[in-house]
Amino acid sequence: MRSTVIARPAPTVVDKPKPTVLKIPDLPAMPAIAARVMKLLADPMTDAERLRRVISADPALTARVLRIANSAFYGCPREIRTLTTAISVIGFRAIRNLVLGVSAGSLFERAGLAKQLFWDHAVGAAIVSCLIAGQIRRVEREEAFIAGLLHDIGQVLLYHADPDRYRQVLEAVYNDGADTVATEDEILGFNHTELGGQVIHKWKLFEDLEMAVRFHHSLPPELPANRGGFTLAAVVNLADQICTRLGIGRREPDEGLPVDACPGAVHLGFTGPRAEELLRQAEQTYQKEREAFQECQS
Repeated sequence: MRSTVIARPAPTVVDKPKPTVLKIPDLPAMPAIAARVMKLLADPMTDAERLRRVISADPALTARVLRIANSAFYGCPREIRTLTTAISVIGFRAIRNLVLGVSAGSLFERAGLAKQLFWDHAVGAAIVSCLIAGQIRRVEREEAFIAGLLHDIGQVLLYHADPDRYRQVLEAVYNDGADTVATEDEILGFNHTELGGQVIHKWKLFEDLEMAVRFHHSLPPELPANRGGFTLAAVVNLADQICTRLGIGRREPDEGLPVDACPGAVHLGFTGPRAEELLRQAEQTYQKEREAFQECQS
């Protein structure tokens, strides 16, 4: 809109144009196989055999689940060759998260040229979140893993909705170091944390996961000690910062990024030497475990 200052001779004043708000994309349904597994696991009468039959109906999914179950992530003392063994060794909750995470990879597959960056960052955040959870022992490792994997699912959906406009966001973030959420708000009118939280809610996943996705960029200054969702968000916030520092899902590392200054690090007590040690462990763990996830989005 144009407005002219008429109180005194002056040039025309042009208001800063407001962003055209992108139509919020339709929220995707949970991947079909994951939805069936979630329904089964909600039934207390479900046994390992029923679960095996559902997962084994998808041979590609079966192969990927076995690949990850045999990775260093689970550290099983013997090779896992069958779904029945995988279910009995790593448990129903781990199988649920594996199926959900692997199935969600199909959404990343449709992210065009940005697919590999999105997926690498998601896998990195999942691995590092799990590492952090194992050290603080205040959230479950498997829940931290799935929170890290899905924390930026809103970015993938925004890219699907309008690749050309979302590439403007990516260029500002990757080339100029702009803040992701602020840039999305400016260009699109809303951001990926809002959309991601809506997806997790639609999929009827656990509440702490929804909170982690919604708040991983905007943690309150003081987090309630009894709110697991905020603690999970702090874990993901720190993992996200570590991945950015290491260049995981980025074009290059951000070596000047102070990991111990982010809200998640402060809340969880990873400051000074402890933060540097975590950074070293995160890089080693990611390099060791990432191969198990390389084919999960294809």
